[in-house]
Amino acid sequence: MKIIFRIGIFFAACLVLLFSAQKAIDSHKVQPLDALIARSSQSFSTIASSTQAFIAGYASSTASTTVIKVPRGIIYVEIAQTEAQKSLGLSYRRGLATSSGMLFVFGEPTKPSFWMKDMNFPLDMVWIDSHKKIVSITKHISPDTYPQTFQPPAPVSFVLEIQAGDADRFKLATGTQLTF
Repeated sequence: MKIIFRIGIFFAACLVLLFSAQKAIDSHKVQPLDALIARSSQSFSTIASSTQAFIAGYASSTASTTVIKVPRGIIYVEIAQTEAQKSLGLSYRRGLATSSGMLFVFGEPTKPSFWMKDMNFPLDMVWIDSHKKIVSITKHISPDTYPQTFQPPAPVSFVLEIQAGDADRFKLATGTQLTF
């Protein structure tokens, strides 16, 4: 398991370096070769820790946030709008803070497929239409269900992922009107 984790960190570090290089090329600020060599000679542990931080905080650092008012309180959510944010979702995280989640935003009503790839904790998926009304809820989806996919029964404009059990805790039900 440690070897797989280290390989994953190595590839993530390569992606970060590649992204940095592409950014430098795009901005026409290419560094001298000796500066690049000095930078790339950092210790593996430094690169690994920065890569872990990048992966763990990707969605939170790049996604905007909002508050969803529900019958029993509020849920603080990160908004996944770009394809990269939607693809990563809540993967690789160890958990969610209390009363938090992720809201996936789709332009037109659609029937998106979700799976639990690289998830570390179970979720409730709340399927929401364009009027911000709950269409359906899929509860207690375990990470062990991967590669099974989950879809709403009808086209939706939003999908809210929250900790398993939070749909019941917040008294969410089909037909509930949300405000966000």
